[in-house]
Order: sequence, then C-alpha cells, then structure tokens
Amino acid sequence: MIIFIRNIHPGTTRNELSNFVVTGLKGIFFNYGHVIKVGILVVSDQNRFSQTYQYHGLVQLDSEDACRMVINKLRGKTLKNRRVLVKEYVWRSVRNDRRKKTSTSAEIREKRVKDRRVGINRKNTPVMFSGEKLKLHRAKAK
Repeated sequence: MIIFIRNIHPGTTRNELSNFVVTGLKGIFFNYGHVIKVGILVVSDQNRFSQTYQYHGLVQLDSEDACRMVINKLRGKTLKNRRVLVKEYVWRSVRNDRRKKTSTSAEIREKRVKDRRVGINRKNTPVMFSGEKLKLHRAKAK
C-alpha cells in the first residue's frame, strides 16, 4: 500500500520524508512495518501568467495495517513547519476517475452530430449565406 503525503515543503528530501513516516511506525516496544520505497512527486500548474509547483510525497510500506496506522498517527502533523495531509494513495484510471462526467459515449456522439449540422447556428435558426439575405440577417441581429 502507498501513502500519499500532500503539501510537503519544496526542500524536503526523501530521507526526511522517510523519517517522518517512520515516526508514525514506532510503537511502544517495536516498529510495526518497514518503508519500502519513497518518492517525491512534483506537479506543475502552468498558465499564461505564472507557473506554480505542488510537492507531494509517496511512501510505500510493507503492510496495509502499518499504512493505516501511519495515516491515523500522522493526521494533522507538520513536516518542516507545513501542515501535511496524509492519506491512502489511489491509482487513478479511466474506470475510477471521479473527475469524469457521467455522460456516456452515446450522448457524446449525439452531441457532436447536433453541433455539426450545416446551416444551423446555436439557436437552431437558419444561417443565411447569400448576399441580400445575409444583409437582412445582420440587420435583424443589430
């Protein structure tokens, strides 16, 4: 199981991230699990005016029980003076993407066919292409 740690400091190293998770693994007498893999995910958001980056951590542990315990222990904790969100990482695919709309492919195809009709504008009124009719149409629009 993989733990997702959101909003980490840009200067955080893999070793610091691993140590942060190990603090959640420590019990009274022994450790409950072991860290297998640590990664830092950098997501860039680009627009015309600026470019921002978000930093997230991914930590893989050896057992699901250890992951659940770490998630519960580290909830609301801070890493490098930043409050982080710790939760289970969910692989996103076409089938489990919550961002997708509920429309089916048949609805999409029907919409595209309607949009491509020649001679009909968005208000379903005929578009006039020849000289005088075009002038009359523009005069009516004003």
